Amino acid sequence: MTIIKSVLTAIFAGFVVLVLTSNITKAATVTMDELPLQSLNGVSLKGVTFVTSDSHAFFNNGPGGSGLYVTTPISNGVTSIDLTLDFASNSSFLNFGFVLSGSGSPGNNGVSVELFDSLSNSLGVFTSLTSSLTDSGFEEGFFTASANGIRKAVINFAYLDNPPSQWTLDNVEFNVSVVPLPSAFLLYGSGMALLGFFGWKRGRRKAL
Repeated sequence: MTIIKSVLTAIFAGFVVLVLTSNITKAATVTMDELPLQSLNGVSLKGVTFVTSDSHAFFNNGPGGSGLYVTTPISNGVTSIDLTLDFASNSSFLNFGFVLSGSGSPGNNGVSVELFDSLSNSLGVFTSLTSSLTDSGFEEGFFTASANGIRKAVINFAYLDNPPSQWTLDNVEFNVSVVPLPSAFLLYGSGMALLGFFGWKRGRRKAL
């Protein structure tokens, strides 16, 4: 019985350590319609917080037209002020659709995004130009970048010589890490209960 208890203890301890130290990664998408119309600054959901000093930036705004990468409702603001995305946990990628109120000629405007890790070290600067037009005639594009340990993204909507005045953002995609603590405690409790049962049964046999 002692050998069985030792083996069971080792198995359950191994499972608990595995669950507690393992992160489950899942994808998240912010579609800009999860909350009512409000100031974009400070909006936090699905593992990302939007930070901006732009008083004209709004979440769940519209109408703003639709295209390949954006669909009303959207978030929007002025291009002269950067937008920061703060992630609650490390992400390995960042995607989003954007619209710029530019010349109406795709390729003339775009976005520049600098990514940072949890220590505020730069992971690089990534750019993306507009590539098509929305149904309202504005330039739109799709940004995508990958890096290990993304915790912050600073989006510059006006990095070219003749930037447009307004930006639109939609379908922000990233991944988040989830540590399944409840499952670990349930597993640990079940294991302890089973070991307790064996101990009680052994003690009862001795008493008899």
